[in-house]
Amino acid sequence: MLGLVERCQGQVRVAGFGQIIGLDYGAVLRLADLLGLNMKIVAALLPFAEAGFIEGMKQLQDQNDRQESHGNA
Repeated sequence: MLGLVERCQGQVRVAGFGQIIGLDYGAVLRLADLLGLNMKIVAALLPFAEAGFIEGMKQLQDQNDRQESHGNA
C-alpha cells in the first residue's frame, strides 16, 4: 500500500491556496488495478493511507514555514 501511495503522491486534490486535501482516488484506484492489487484491500486501506499522507504533508509544510520564518527574521 505504501508503494502505491508513493507512486501517486502527485495525484492529489488541492483546495484554495494550494492546500492538499486528499488523494485523487480515481487515479490511485486505477493504478492499483493496473498493478494487480486486491481492490477490496486497497479500498479498505486507502482512507487510512490518505490520512497519513495528508498528515505527513502538513508536517512538511509546517517545517518549511518554520524554516522560512527563521530565515526572514
